[in-house]
Amino acid sequence: MLKERANENARAVEMRVLCSGVPLALILCSAPLEIGLRIYLTHCAAKKNDRLCNSAVSVAPDELYAAAPIQRFIRTCQKRGVRWAILSDLYGVWFPEVKHRWYDKPPGSLTDVEFRALLKDFDRKLAGYSEILFYRNPGRFHCMYDRLLKETSLKRRVTLISHLDEIV
Repeated sequence: MLKERANENARAVEMRVLCSGVPLALILCSAPLEIGLRIYLTHCAAKKNDRLCNSAVSVAPDELYAAAPIQRFIRTCQKRGVRWAILSDLYGVWFPEVKHRWYDKPPGSLTDVEFRALLKDFDRKLAGYSEILFYRNPGRFHCMYDRLLKETSLKRRVTLISHLDEIV
């Protein structure tokens, strides 16, 4: 007997091989790639809602990030009804339905271990998407994000965009 359980955040499938109800094996694999499944992503920003600093309150990314470019990105995605997320330097790919606490983690402060964890998170959480459209301002695009997009196993699925009208 084979049982499957999908994990929405990771888009992974957990498969348990059972014999008379006793697990014989556990296999984790990426969910099948759904053709046409698109997500819009942008990087985080230093400007955050200061009322949340030193607070134990967890919020969605649209409540935390106060930078105008991120707010315009989020509003455009919401208005057009598209799937979106923020690439957080601390939390990795942060979907709008997930809540986290205020943080301060500049992209230049990542250690190599932290960068590798961020890269692994990016690959794991976005594995089920056939198109990853990364919105960025070329003049403010930190080299860490450029490195991540060059090293991701999903690089063939990533398209860089720099105008909100490219969100469709």
